[in-house]
Amino acid sequence: MSANIINSHRYKKTTRKKANENKERIKANQKYKKEKLKNLKEKRKNEVKDSYIKLNNNFNSNYNTNLNNNTNKNKKKTRKHNFPGLLKIIGLVACIALIAIISRIIVKKENEPVVQADFNTEKKVSLVQDYNFKIGMSKLDSTNYLNSKNIILNELVSSLSNKLISINKDYSINYIVAKSIKKVSNKQYFIELNPDYNVKVEDIKNTINEIKSVGDKNIYYECINNIWSIDEQGKNEFSITLKQDNPYFVYNLTFPIVNTGNNYPYDIKNEGESSFLFTRKKSNSTLSTIRFTGYSDIDNLIEDFKNGKIDMFTASSDSIMQLIGKYEYNVKKYRDGQNIFLLGNKDSKVFSQKEVRQALLYSLNREEIVKKINSTFSEVIDIPYIYSSIRYKYDIVGAKNILIQYGWKNEKGMNKKTVGEEELTLELTLLVNEKDNTKVKIADMIKDMAENVGIRINIKKAKDAKLTELIKNKSYDIILADVYVNDKPDITYLEEYININDKVNSALNIVKQSSIEDLPKNIATLQDVISDEIACIGILARNTNVVYQKNINGFEDINYMKVFYNLENIGKIQEVKTDI
Repeated sequence: MSANIINSHRYKKTTRKKANENKERIKANQKYKKEKLKNLKEKRKNEVKDSYIKLNNNFNSNYNTNLNNNTNKNKKKTRKHNFPGLLKIIGLVACIALIAIISRIIVKKENEPVVQADFNTEKKVSLVQDYNFKIGMSKLDSTNYLNSKNIILNELVSSLSNKLISINKDYSINYIVAKSIKKVSNKQYFIELNPDYNVKVEDIKNTINEIKSVGDKNIYYECINNIWSIDEQGKNEFSITLKQDNPYFVYNLTFPIVNTGNNYPYDIKNEGESSFLFTRKKSNSTLSTIRFTGYSDIDNLIEDFKNGKIDMFTASSDSIMQLIGKYEYNVKKYRDGQNIFLLGNKDSKVFSQKEVRQALLYSLNREEIVKKINSTFSEVIDIPYIYSSIRYKYDIVGAKNILIQYGWKNEKGMNKKTVGEEELTLELTLLVNEKDNTKVKIADMIKDMAENVGIRINIKKAKDAKLTELIKNKSYDIILADVYVNDKPDITYLEEYININDKVNSALNIVKQSSIEDLPKNIATLQDVISDEIACIGILARNTNVVYQKNINGFEDINYMKVFYNLENIGKIQEVKTDI
């Protein structure tokens, strides 16, 4: 710092009196400045306060003005919007009235008596009496229904014919022409006929002989081919002796009985090269006739459907559905029996581990598989029973946990487990038909899904003789196979694959030894055991579309493989009344 004095006058000499006067003058001057500053602050404070009050008053005034203006505008808008809304309501009421008038005109034009077909608390459907129902079918395989393997035609024939029994969804039996059936043994059955149907033992014999004479062209041939003899034991009683044991034989007695005269519900007549005519004789159905026509050209079938010349047909491809275009119609799914299952080799050490079967099942997103294959004409199936209510789940976390729970450990990217003195690697060989593109695609998806939970899948593709050889030698752990499932609970054709352990074997034997009365209960138990043991894994079931006109009733609740199961509800709608 410099030693120079900055203000030389600061230290000038003066008298004490002058010094005191200067002090007093300085104090007075400071007091004046303080007062002035205080007054200035007070003035500015008051000015700010006045400005805020003024601004706030202006804002409130403007807000209230705008609010009143907006309210008035909204009132005007509301009035404007209310007017079109009122017009819409009036238009809707007018449309309903117009529909009602048109409906009455249509009903009046029918000018035919009606029969009440469906009763419930919500609606009552009346059907036109004596309606001539028309069915179209593409690629009919035979002009003789006994030689045809067309599923729809055979089901129609069965529905319109007398038969010994019919089968319910729980595999219980409805006795029709048969009054009772007793199982003497797995080779012999005793049947008593219901005299109300006036069907003789000779009629049963003739039917069975006629089916046998046609051979395997007839869809019922397999059902009765095992019959060795029929012995009449009274006017309405007879026994059937089989060539080989069949504990499920009672379910084969659903064939239509031919040549029963006037007791036939519908008379069946072949008309020309591709048409059958069913004429009502003794039935409560409103259908006077049912004409079943085969079409060689699908375009002609679709055209006739759109022109109202046929009431119903079936379709099994997207291309056929696309031909219909924008024409309004109804459609329901019908499972036709063709399925794909994942079956296992019970001698496989890895597949024989239950937790492996469970983990494999849980890893498969079968809904996704169906979606990628064909969601329109496929659905997930679980076990080989058409009416089963069992549903497997998809659970990735559950799959991983079950493997950990049962001691599988990941070592160098592979799950391993010691069973006894042997170390098992979680690896399965999947055998698939190389020529079947659908199965190959499914196999690839199964491989990817299973490996997400640590199960390695090695796909082995083969065809023809090589495929047969691999199956025979059991050179696989799991296999993708076609399985035909019908409305009968007989799975003996799958027993080699299904019978994977003592639990399944015991349940199978109980069914084999069961009386007819206990069959439904024991079959239900067998289904539960197959499900619990994961004896097989259903992948998908094939579907067919039942396409029918908007004014046709009776196909709303189609059962699997039972299109015509409730014939008395099928017909043309004349009137629908809704109870409110």
